Amino acid sequence: MTSNNRTWQVSVDIRTPMPINEDFAFDLMDRLGRYGASAALDADERGLSVVLSMDAEDTASALEKTVAAIRDDGRLEGFDVVGVSIRSWDEAERETTSPTFPKVVGFAEIARIIGVTRQRAHAFPKIDSFPKPVIETAQGPLYSEAAVRTWAETRDARPGRPKINA
Repeated sequence: MTSNNRTWQVSVDIRTPMPINEDFAFDLMDRLGRYGASAALDADERGLSVVLSMDAEDTASALEKTVAAIRDDGRLEGFDVVGVSIRSWDEAERETTSPTFPKVVGFAEIARIIGVTRQRAHAFPKIDSFPKPVIETAQGPLYSEAAVRTWAETRDARPGRPKINA
């Protein structure tokens, strides 16, 4: 008989009636180690996110097995599942290799992308339609490269200084 099982990454957010601490979370990860467990404690110490690798035929079975593994551990009584995320292992791996943050650019890169001097690029943030920075650093603001490229393609670039209406 062949198995139709796939490997799933199952993330379960739980709330507990009693406070739990970091030691409890580390112990839980050890006890559920065969599932590649990881856990993160909520700041109020009444919630926990647990991520397990589970072999199952489908997402419903993967969730059922994950909750059962946590319950069968026997050290968390009366917890409620308040959030769930399930993805195939292949999708989980793809997500972990994708950048978390967008590609960002500073004024030197903006100048190169648009074909202007750095000094001119420094003036772009004064234009209302120019994208807002995604992060401010000690070296200056950084902008989403995709947003800058889109802005550059759609901007109304007329030569010379803008006319002043009096």
